[in-house]
Amino acid sequence: MELTDGLTIESIRENSSEKPYVCLLCEIRFKFESWLREHLTTHTNERPFRCTKCSKRFKSKCELTQHMKTHTDDKLFECTICDDRFKWLANMKVHLKTHTNEKQFECTKCSKRFKSKCELTQHMKTHTNEKQFECTKCSKRFKSKGELRQHMKTHTNEKTY
Repeated sequence: MELTDGLTIESIRENSSEKPYVCLLCEIRFKFESWLREHLTTHTNERPFRCTKCSKRFKSKCELTQHMKTHTDDKLFECTICDDRFKWLANMKVHLKTHTNEKQFECTKCSKRFKSKCELTQHMKTHTNEKQFECTKCSKRFKSKGELRQHMKTHTNEKTY
């Protein structure tokens, strides 16, 4: 079978093989031809899956399914401790850590520990002189979004308390 970009689907049949369909470009094997066909789009610019709400296109059905959640307010994942609800399972898992004292992310510079990778990443910036956040009013630069946000109040005469 030939796809739009000239790629072909071939089946390597082996008596013992549970995954007879192989990508000739990267040698990943698949159980079903449809899975191989979907995988082949990762090697092309083809985006055959289209969102019916906004017409955005995706390489895989899985990506489209994930994207469709952005068009709904459904929050299917519920915290078992405080009943907060989340649209994404990953967000709920991060939230669950707020109920514990577990801090599994450790700074390699000072050994301080954090509950999330995001918090550690933010903290790591304190060990550098990198100031990637720039004020659009005066071009002054800051290490964090929070510092920039505080600074922006000086341009609006808003009290910072």
